Amino acid sequence: MVLCFIDLWALITGKGGEKLAFTMTLIALPAAIYLHTTTAFVLALNKSRELWNTAVMVPIFLTSATASGIALLILFAYAVQAVTKIRFKPSMFRSLATLLATVIIIDLFLLLVEILTVFWPTSAKPGHTIRMIEFITGRYAPFFLPVLILGITAFVLLSRRPTRHLPAVQIAASAMYVVAIFLKRYVLMAMGFSLTPLGQPTQIYYPSLVEVLLALGILAFGVLFVTVAIKVLPLEVPPEEHGHAHAPADAPVAQGVSAT
Repeated sequence: MVLCFIDLWALITGKGGEKLAFTMTLIALPAAIYLHTTTAFVLALNKSRELWNTAVMVPIFLTSATASGIALLILFAYAVQAVTKIRFKPSMFRSLATLLATVIIIDLFLLLVEILTVFWPTSAKPGHTIRMIEFITGRYAPFFLPVLILGITAFVLLSRRPTRHLPAVQIAASAMYVVAIFLKRYVLMAMGFSLTPLGQPTQIYYPSLVEVLLALGILAFGVLFVTVAIKVLPLEVPPEEHGHAHAPADAPVAQGVSAT
């Protein structure tokens, strides 16, 4: 949060210039990796929960967080365009869509590598295999299989250049992968509790009403925070600061955006 507010302050005030932006990148990137890998290591180093106890847990956390972040950024940018006069550059969406497709295939590759390792005859362990079956054909299959279906579909939509540059395709692929990551996070938690360490099945986990309301409350707070930020923060930036020509008064230009 501290890094985010410092970056926001630098963006609004314009102090520090590119030097501060570069310095923030050097600090924020390792901090983001540390934040996500800490949670992943808590699960991966838990030997008593066999599906958590895997080396790919850490990179999966990183790729999933990156993919969902890019997808949410695309959805947010289109939402801002829909409710304000700000227009982002098409090149920004093309770059984000290309990056999203790249991260999605890496994320799916890591997940498929784990599945292959669990079921490959020479590497399979009974505890791992029995637990993974719960997610391929068992009780948790309705939550796990959509992760693969939505992920593969989103990648296919973004893999071809003609379709990747279409706004409708970018929005659809981003929305699909956000849902896929949400389901994968649910499945990752369930992987540790589907069977006890002694191999006994447990009751299938469904979020309680309290958990659902807490999640909706956090989501609502985030939406409120973003809505207020759009209204309060000075998103309009003088075009000359970014090397653009002067824009008409009714076509505001934001950082990284153009009046189109």
